[in-house]
Amino acid sequence: MKMKSATILAATLLSCSMLAAQVTVYRATDRRNAADARINDGQWRIDPDGMSTFEGPNFTAANKPCRVSIVILRVNSLPPQGTTGQVQGMPTGYVGEYTPQHGGNGHWSIRAPAGTVDATLQQAITTYVIAQQVASINNTYTGGSRSRCQTPAAPNLANRAVKRTAKASLRAGAR
Repeated sequence: MKMKSATILAATLLSCSMLAAQVTVYRATDRRNAADARINDGQWRIDPDGMSTFEGPNFTAANKPCRVSIVILRVNSLPPQGTTGQVQGMPTGYVGEYTPQHGGNGHWSIRAPAGTVDATLQQAITTYVIAQQVASINNTYTGGSRSRCQTPAAPNLANRAVKRTAKASLRAGAR
């Protein structure tokens, strides 16, 4: 009887620890200025498998001064290929899938529900990053121009995109 109770207890503890597991993954991003990270839909390239991210020990991006973090729930570090978990703070169906076949050890793909267009996933990521305030300094950056990499209050565009948008608005208003 004691052996059976011990087995049940061990199984319960294991399943509870699995439910509480989570992995934090990172994606590099540019800086907007000396204070803010550049956070906008254009920063998130979507590949056929989703947006590439990496677990901390496997994250290196020497060319981008900032990074954002994303938490994937109910998964363990370096699980079997194809393991998925809900992205914390994103709508149901937005998941991280462990995909080492697409980027090596520690590679996770952030995906939207089936049938979702890339632009919608990009918007959801931008909304998530701003709401969760998850931009920070990329410690693997080797460039010279630094930023505090704070999360802005709203999406910020590259200077050229802002100028194009302003010119288009002026032309539209002149008609």
